[in-house]
Amino acid sequence: MIRDFAKRRGLSFRSPQKTNRKGRYQSLPANGYVKMTAMVVLVALVAGGVTFFWFGRQITAILYELSVANTAREQLAAQHESLLARQNTLMGRENIEAQAAKLNLFPPTPEQIRRP
Repeated sequence: MIRDFAKRRGLSFRSPQKTNRKGRYQSLPANGYVKMTAMVVLVALVAGGVTFFWFGRQITAILYELSVANTAREQLAAQHESLLARQNTLMGRENIEAQAAKLNLFPPTPEQIRRP
């Protein structure tokens, strides 16, 4: 007579399903929690890696924008300094007197000056 060992030992590689006292199958066996936890950890690691690289790329882009803005600021500061020097030259007494002489202007006499 041939015995049927398939029910006792199981022909598949997974463990046999467990039943509770009433004969119903349990929803998640003990190793199911391990698998579920491993999946959650794996998903969290992948999400963390993607987030890490995305933030790295964003930081690189922002640093590039800052360097471009810093270069523009330095150029504007140099232009501002040259304009201030030009303004001081034009506002000097010697320059004003030289320009007045070209236009045949002369300084006012003391009678022409009125002070309040």
